[in-house]
Amino acid sequence: MASKAASKVKKVQLADLDLTQVKHHPLKVKKYDNGQESKSCAVTYQDGNKIIFQLPKSKVPFGLTVGKMDDNDKKLVEEGKKWPKYSLEVNIDGDEREKVLDFDDLNSAFIAEHVAKEYWKKNLTPDQVIEHDYYGSMVKANNPEKGDFPDRFKVKLPFSRGKPLFKVYDSNNQKINLFSVVDGKPVMDWSWTQQQMQAEIISEIECIWEVNKKCYCTCRALQIRVHPPDALPECDFDDDGDGVTGDDEAEESDEVAEVTEQVAKLEVEVEVEDEVEVEVEDEVEDEVEIEAEDEDEDLAVEED
Repeated sequence: MASKAASKVKKVQLADLDLTQVKHHPLKVKKYDNGQESKSCAVTYQDGNKIIFQLPKSKVPFGLTVGKMDDNDKKLVEEGKKWPKYSLEVNIDGDEREKVLDFDDLNSAFIAEHVAKEYWKKNLTPDQVIEHDYYGSMVKANNPEKGDFPDRFKVKLPFSRGKPLFKVYDSNNQKINLFSVVDGKPVMDWSWTQQQMQAEIISEIECIWEVNKKCYCTCRALQIRVHPPDALPECDFDDDGDGVTGDDEAEESDEVAEVTEQVAKLEVEVEVEDEVEVEVEDEVEDEVEIEAEDEDEDLAVEED
């Protein structure tokens, strides 16, 4: 029996995303054995296909971001009953930022018309949904008090039982091994993540989640291509890096000849200046991530 071919999903550049083709599905409530429940609505194209787009090469100022955990969460992680939540926050501006804000407007209109009326029994306008914080924007606005920095866009790193559901490639398109198995458990290798690195990310809109009368639209990574931070390579000196030219060397020889007899009488004191290292700490805001059930599926991405 012939194996089933992987379905092909078309992607676009984020700035080229056609928002007129976006469809919001009815809110669904899923209850779990532990008594908890999740409320979510799928967000797809009108034809039902998933919304997949590519973020341009952008800086990741904080590198890997780890979700906030309390003591109980940490205990569950140690026992292998829970896994931390990871994400990347990339700088976003220009046409891409405007496109995401337009997407926010679509989401807030849907929330006002359906979620607020049907589940919260509230009559809200789309503007009120945003003004009263019933919806969290996908653009994480920079705090001016912390400096003049770009806004950021958060992309979740999806996992299933501790194993990554995304792929990572280096700048030469070589696939990076993300984990190894130790004592039967997956152990992640995060060496590919660095503060101030740059990344291109193929992302998928997951859905809109409703948690305690607040909605979030989440996005997860499918493929990531990483580039090292812009910096001087170690020991980046020129081959003739002693800083002395031919003319300088000749002048120096003449001067030495004139004082040869006096050199023996001189004591040369060498003054060594202590180096002062300045340690720069990047502030990484603790994030609260929404509980989600990851779906393990393979996607073959076809470029435009």
